[in-house]
Amino acid sequence: MGIFFNPLTILFIIGYIYLTLFTVSNEKIIVREDYLLIQALRNNKKVLYSKKIFLNEIEKIYFKDTFGISLILDPGIINYLINSRQKFIKIETDKKVYSYGLFIEYNDFLKIDLILQAKIKEYKDKDKEIMANEVKRKKEYENKKVLVGYNGSDEKEVTMTKLKEDINEIRDNRSTFKK
Repeated sequence: MGIFFNPLTILFIIGYIYLTLFTVSNEKIIVREDYLLIQALRNNKKVLYSKKIFLNEIEKIYFKDTFGISLILDPGIINYLINSRQKFIKIETDKKVYSYGLFIEYNDFLKIDLILQAKIKEYKDKDKEIMANEVKRKKEYENKKVLVGYNGSDEKEVTMTKLKEDINEIRDNRSTFKK
């Protein structure tokens, strides 16, 4: 009867439940068209954690090699004792820094980084192209010629920019708040 109420036994049972329910056995990065999906999986491949990071939010990706991770937070205690350094990919956005990978090797980081950098560059180039097209369309619209006349007479050809300026000038001249 005393075995079940022993504080050490209770801590062991709680620790076992924690390890079986919440330990991450596998992590994966899924690269999509405009975002990354980071998932932490359990042994039975159930997703414990999933985070979507949009490529336009990523500011920096780097490799972090550290010592000071607590053994309590680390489910791979034996791996920690064998290999005392933990290596992560850090993905820094304007809002937050995300960590990926437990005991990831630097060569693996380089491979992942190469893929991510290419994808981010492609996404940002696409954004620049879209913005350039918008500016081009706006300039074409402003330089577009239109026929302007009053009651069908005095038609003259002006650009949209000139037409806007004339309309603003007429509006300003008729202002009721004019001094």
